[in-house]
Amino acid sequence: MLENMDEDFGALVTALLLTGARYSEIRHAKVQDFDTEHETLTVRKPKRRGHGVRSIDLSAEATAFFREHTGGRKLDEYVFVHSDGTQWGRSHQTRRMRLACEAAGIHPTVGVHVLRHSVASHFLKRGVGLKYISEALGHSNIAITSKHYAHVEKSELRKQLDRHGMKIVPKHGKERTK
Repeated sequence: MLENMDEDFGALVTALLLTGARYSEIRHAKVQDFDTEHETLTVRKPKRRGHGVRSIDLSAEATAFFREHTGGRKLDEYVFVHSDGTQWGRSHQTRRMRLACEAAGIHPTVGVHVLRHSVASHFLKRGVGLKYISEALGHSNIAITSKHYAHVEKSELRKQLDRHGMKIVPKHGKERTK
């Protein structure tokens, strides 16, 4: 789907996929928020006011991506801007995401928040614990993460049981049926 996006929007979407951050968090990210030494991105505009600042730990891939997008730039510049240099607005992503979905044949179209759910589901399917995912997404507690993603964890559990669980086969060579 990234190939169906303009370069500026594609970079923003890539950042969302690499961090699991909210659109509002990424659109407010400034060069100074990326810490190359500790490989983190500081989020200064969390979802709810009064929650202060949080840091997002970055993978090696995400760190390289942010290095590429922040290198040689002023600390007070926004990391992700439109091709004309203006900041992304509150709903500037809506039309671009719809167009990218249509070009990729995704119907119905989805919003950028779905990318956040995709990141969480990806982590769960690879065995990352809910506590870490909750921290990565900036949820205030693990119950929120569990409420939204427990169904994914349960379906993954079933796959693992099918793959590694015991199969009871009688001596006759036929499996028992109910």
